[in-house]
Amino acid sequence: MRVSNYFFTSLTLMLLFFYSVSTTYGQKTTSDYQDQWKQVDALVDKGLTKSALNTIDKIYVISKNQHNDPQIIKALLYKMK
Repeated sequence: MRVSNYFFTSLTLMLLFFYSVSTTYGQKTTSDYQDQWKQVDALVDKGLTKSALNTIDKIYVISKNQHNDPQIIKALLYKMK
């Protein structure tokens, strides 16, 4: 009985660990998007609008795949500029 409790406890803890790791590293963080938007702003300031548009397209694709609606909207608004 004691061995089975230990087994189930260990199994549960391992599953929780793997779940938390996969959800943490599986998505882009807000700071990743912030870094990309800073890059877009810097490119626009330098007059490199085509390069900025390429970066915006990358942001759009990533956010679309992750169902990140705020970033999708922001990318679409930047494309309209």
